[in-house]
Amino acid sequence: MTQHYYPTEHQGKPATIMMGWDRPLQGFFMVIEDGQNRGEYIYSNLDDPELIQFGGLPPCLDHFLAKLEALGLSVPDVMLDAIELDAALNEGNRRVEYNRDGSVKPQENKSAGR
Repeated sequence: MTQHYYPTEHQGKPATIMMGWDRPLQGFFMVIEDGQNRGEYIYSNLDDPELIQFGGLPPCLDHFLAKLEALGLSVPDVMLDAIELDAALNEGNRRVEYNRDGSVKPQENKSAGR
């Protein structure tokens, strides 16, 4: 699966939106993590009754865009474009972190010094 992380605020408190493409299950996902209570979610696609027919993983991002709007949240267009490209290319095993301004954070080189 691909994972795209965007830091934001929900009701004046820190939160992180994680969205992506699940290659094995062929659907999109979104969770919004409460930034103050680790492991607590403001929203999870797996708990959304409107997504039962899709096993929690809809074939397009429309439902999530509506959910973000209902919560007063948004993500950068560049992030949405990248997630849709992940699906088109059937990407997996990719993690991207964004800054608040929508720019992509540089990836750490975890193999340096090995």
